Amino acid sequence: MHIYEGFPYRLELGGEIVAAFTTARGLRPPSGEGLKYFPNITLLNGKDDTGAVSAWRDLVTGGAEQYRKDGAVIRVNGAGNALERWEFFEAFPRIFEDGLPPYDIKEVDIVVERTERVKR
Repeated sequence: MHIYEGFPYRLELGGEIVAAFTTARGLRPPSGEGLKYFPNITLLNGKDDTGAVSAWRDLVTGGAEQYRKDGAVIRVNGAGNALERWEFFEAFPRIFEDGLPPYDIKEVDIVVERTERVKR
């Protein structure tokens, strides 16, 4: 069993999947070409087996501007195949709340400058 099995939302930073979550909020349903405005992305009940999300949060604590990242939230099916992908740009975590087992992360709220839904 893969560590992210049962977590339909994957967080990608720097081209690598670094965490997975059971719930994602702030993702708009598919519509149009690209979105001009995107609200904060909130990811709930997640696993961060690399420690990348908490390390990113720790860096941002000292000054968000220099630690903005591009990344993506990917919704996958039960087999782990990508169904939808939302790419975000110049983002940083605004809220980070540690979780209790089986979740490493209870909540992470990501502020984004812009985002696009990538068509498959």
